[in-house]
Amino acid sequence: MLKKLLFLISMLFLYGCIIHAQSLTVSGGTNLRIPHGQSYATFTFYFSYSNTNGLSRPVLVVEVDEESYSTETICSVGQGGSWLPSSYQVNVSGAGTHEVTFALTSMDTQYMSCWDIIAWDLEEKDVTCKYEIEIKNDPSGGHVKVNTTSRSSGWEIGLLPTESVNIEAISPQTYSNYTHTWHTGSTNKSDWKKYPKSLSFTHITYNQSTTYTANTSDESSKLIAYLKRTCNLTFENELNGSSETGTMTIDGQTTFTKNVVEDNAVIAAAQHSYDYDGIDFHFDEWSPGGSTSETTTFYPTAHTDYTAEYIGTPSFSLAESDLSFNSYSPRPGADNRVKLTWTEHENTGVTKYEIWRKGKDNGVPFDDGKIAEVNRGTTTYTDGDYILTNGYTDDILNYAVRAYYSPDVTLSSLDYKTTYGDDNAQSKKAAKEEVAVNLIKEYKISNYPNPYNPATNIFYQLPENGHVTIKVYDMLGREIKELVNSVRTSGRYEVQFDGSDLSSGTYIYQIVVDALGEGSGYSASKKMLLIK
Repeated sequence: MLKKLLFLISMLFLYGCIIHAQSLTVSGGTNLRIPHGQSYATFTFYFSYSNTNGLSRPVLVVEVDEESYSTETICSVGQGGSWLPSSYQVNVSGAGTHEVTFALTSMDTQYMSCWDIIAWDLEEKDVTCKYEIEIKNDPSGGHVKVNTTSRSSGWEIGLLPTESVNIEAISPQTYSNYTHTWHTGSTNKSDWKKYPKSLSFTHITYNQSTTYTANTSDESSKLIAYLKRTCNLTFENELNGSSETGTMTIDGQTTFTKNVVEDNAVIAAAQHSYDYDGIDFHFDEWSPGGSTSETTTFYPTAHTDYTAEYIGTPSFSLAESDLSFNSYSPRPGADNRVKLTWTEHENTGVTKYEIWRKGKDNGVPFDDGKIAEVNRGTTTYTDGDYILTNGYTDDILNYAVRAYYSPDVTLSSLDYKTTYGDDNAQSKKAAKEEVAVNLIKEYKISNYPNPYNPATNIFYQLPENGHVTIKVYDMLGREIKELVNSVRTSGRYEVQFDGSDLSSGTYIYQIVVDALGEGSGYSASKKMLLIK
């Protein structure tokens, strides 16, 4: 339309018509980028007008690429109105060069119709819209090279279709507490990708540097260099109560540290067991992760501290404890009560000792289990229930002293030593009842051996009557077996758990006691390790 008006203006001059010097001056930006998230660029133009007084309904008309853009018309401004803005914003869509045309018009007073228009002046502006392309790193941060110049990640550049830019990932570089590299290995390789407005990425190249040529699909595009973080890994052995560190094998090398590109495999091998200061430490599991395999493959995605957790069990065999008894004396009035003597365990983490007893009463086996405990520093115990005899006349008595390791709440294995004796002026039953009344003041549960293969005994004691449930679970919380589900009176008990049909690993045994009297009941869970 404005092209036709321009032709009419020319004709008026050719035929010598008198035209007053009404004029229009236009200024404003002619090169812009289409911002991310938009499909157009917004240009602002500024106007000045000359000799417009006396014009009827003067109006500025705007066209973009020969299509009408402005909405104000001579008809819409009405009698005595005008629309001559000092500035005006024009949204131009699509990358490339566009023509924006401005015309100063008014109503032809000869005809007095708003449809009869006179164009007094016309200006054309060629404007260029470029795609705004962002060049950045992933993970976000650091710097990239754009046309050989280092720029902050997220640098934006304007490109027309077919225009090119040289981009290069900077490697190595450190930011956000990580060293980032261009990784060329076979796993989790670095590459350049393009994310256009559609958010569906396109692989560009595995080369660290490249030349990218823009095209018509690059509206709101991002060119991203996928750097890989170098993860700093540390490994340690957790040997509770010990200052020893043990050893660790990482990818075949003896070390406690490893740097690896994220998501790449690291093979860590913990030692099966250690023997330090009288404590046998056996591998339990890895943390984090919970793997019960001594050799485990990790795929780290961040700086990580890995711990091989061990369970320590005191070693306290007869040879180590040097357990001995007093000797029988035929002297009248001699104190022939059974007295046990042993040596102190070398590890100060052993804070007490449990005395266990079993035997045969006139050929009938009995097992009293734990009959007493004494604190560290005490290395003797006198059993008032029995007196020594001169040889095997009545009872065979077997005693064991078990060391209790506080850091891991474990007991040494049962290793019995035999002597001969007889009831000390009361029946075996009465003695057991008295022991139960006098010694059982709290709930307890433990198992031995631990680790075990394939069976272990679970020992528990009840200071009051109650309904007892004991169940075994795997590490995922799935019930493996119910061992006890019945009412028990106050006393000591033992139940065996057989893991013959189970795989190696850590299992949880749990006791729940619902008190039948005024007590509050009891519940506890403990780990046990099956090693095949």
